[in-house]
Amino acid sequence: LYKRAQRSGTNWKRRYFKLFPDRLTYSVRANGKEKGKMEFTSEFFVQDGKAQKGKYGFLVTDFDTSYYLAAETKDEKDFWCHAI
Repeated sequence: LYKRAQRSGTNWKRRYFKLFPDRLTYSVRANGKEKGKMEFTSEFFVQDGKAQKGKYGFLVTDFDTSYYLAAETKDEKDFWCHAI
C-alpha cells in the first residue's frame, strides 16, 4: 500500500502493512522494523478517501491518528478495507 505523509499531506510513499487482531502496523521495508502502529479502539473506522492519481484511496482512523492509504487496484483496496 501507499501511505500519505502525515506532516506534509502531499507525499505518498510505499509502506508495508501488517494486520493483527488488535492493531495495524507499518514499516518502510518488507519485514522491516515497525515504523508506526494504530491500535483498534471503539472509535476506529475505515472509509473511502482521496488518493494520488491512478490509485484507490481509503482512510483508516481512530480520531487521534489517521492514515490516508492507497492501493494499486480496487480489488486490493477492497481486500484491505474488508480485512481491517
